[in-house]
Amino acid sequence: MVPVSASGGTLSAQRRVERDRRIAEARAAGEQWDVIAEREGVSRATAKRAVKAHGDTVVGPVSLEQIDGDDVLLRVIRSHLAMLGVAERLAVADRVNDNAKIGALRVASSLGTNTLQILAAVGLLRGHSGLERYQAELEDAAKVVVNLADRHGIGIEEVDAALAAMRVPSHIVAGESVGEAA
Repeated sequence: MVPVSASGGTLSAQRRVERDRRIAEARAAGEQWDVIAEREGVSRATAKRAVKAHGDTVVGPVSLEQIDGDDVLLRVIRSHLAMLGVAERLAVADRVNDNAKIGALRVASSLGTNTLQILAAVGLLRGHSGLERYQAELEDAAKVVVNLADRHGIGIEEVDAALAAMRVPSHIVAGESVGEAA
């Protein structure tokens, strides 16, 4: 299929790339397919193909100045939280074998730890000093992992790797509070 212009003529490769970029930017800005297609003089299907084609050719920012740190942070946190939710649901699902549950616990532990580290690093853990709040959250997460393992009959030795990945002090696994271990 040869790309055509609104007047029915063929588009040069450069003009097609420019058109695809305009379509992709309009769609990213929330415009409706029909509005975009009408403005560009293409069908709705062509507009969708243009967005895909543009996305396939765009690698991302070409310099550090072009990176929107807040946007990247938000996207990373959203993906961590989405995957954390999936891992948590898998860890307690009825029709999942124990090995899958252990794997899900490990993923949840790792994602939880990474998410807390990111939030602490950018100062978004408020109410306590970042390290103090991080430690409290880490202890809560470790207790959840231990309780889930216990509730599902998974031996604590099988979740040691998950707890180690969370860098959980051994006194938490033993059930002591932070004050008792000190």
